[in-house]
Amino acid sequence: MIDKEALNRLESDGAFQQLSAQMKKLNIFEILGITRTEIRHSSFLAWLLDPDASHGLGDRFLQAFVAKLGQAEQLPPNLSSCSVRREWQHIDLLLLCPEEKYLLCIENKVFSGEHDNQLQRYRDVLEREYPDYTKSFAFLTREGSFPEGEKDCQYWQPVSYTDVLDAIAETRKDAVITDEVEMLLSHYEAAVRRHIVEDAELERLCREIYDRHRDALDTIFETCKTTSAISGPIIVGWCREKADAGKLFFDSQFSNNTCTRFTTETIRRLLPPLDSPISGRKTNDIAYYEIWKRNDYFKITLTVCSDNMTEQQKNACAKISSFLKRPDKKENWRWKRLKNWPRHKIQANSETDEFKEEIKSLLDKDWNAIEEFEKKLLDQIG
Repeated sequence: MIDKEALNRLESDGAFQQLSAQMKKLNIFEILGITRTEIRHSSFLAWLLDPDASHGLGDRFLQAFVAKLGQAEQLPPNLSSCSVRREWQHIDLLLLCPEEKYLLCIENKVFSGEHDNQLQRYRDVLEREYPDYTKSFAFLTREGSFPEGEKDCQYWQPVSYTDVLDAIAETRKDAVITDEVEMLLSHYEAAVRRHIVEDAELERLCREIYDRHRDALDTIFETCKTTSAISGPIIVGWCREKADAGKLFFDSQFSNNTCTRFTTETIRRLLPPLDSPISGRKTNDIAYYEIWKRNDYFKITLTVCSDNMTEQQKNACAKISSFLKRPDKKENWRWKRLKNWPRHKIQANSETDEFKEEIKSLLDKDWNAIEEFEKKLLDQIG
């Protein structure tokens, strides 16, 4: 039975009205229907990256974006000769500075996945066409995930759309911006927060509404047959069970539908957290086990971020990398995959209980491997 009183209380709630008003705000990117069109995001980023474009911001965004790759030192001092190409040799974004012999290659994968060994092919083309150029390779995804190929991870730096928003914010600081450009940047930021990245304020508002009106919202979800990611709640539940048992540290605010993160006492002992939430994930921890979820598979990686890393952390990371035989391919890196566990393809039908049991069984298998891995780390590194 539908509880009409509960629905009326939801409709009259101030927080719900605030959320409704926020979702109805005019946004030019939503009006044009391009918020979830990958090629349009690439076009907007091409405009921002071009120092000579009509935004009048010069190379401010280019500088801020390359800094997010941890490669600011590679940028030449004079960027006046730079230009941006779209879809050259099927590459999403290619910035070329012929006078300074520098290039930036960006593969944008916010709404799609890799295919046909494309990252290797793009790098081969650029090495052949521009052999004497200094090169930066950026793998841009919703969450800043790594490429699938181990070799690609040596060259392509992961960068997220949160990093893009941060770069835009840094670009706007103390800049003289026309009203038209200010409007475009504001609308683009709002569209990205709403349709691509996790908006912390929006999430807080939704949680507040759901806590007060759980019955009404559950009725709406059931009536409208709304569903969420199938494997997500199972993986989150597994993490919470392990956290309740004191096996790991898990906070759902640092996870989302694409990636679930946790860390352990051993990782915090070897790579101590920062004193404040200034890591690449805006948390104190610089290293996480990350469970990357897709439609029919998941995989676990151990990833570390160098943002604001202390000398103690750098030395510890170098020791771990040496033990794992994963030396740094670049002097300045931002994200590094220290360890990968095998990808698990889920065989069971998602409509059955076996689906949940298979996922939990595979997670338990990986957990046993993680415990063995950490024991070896402590034995070797201490």
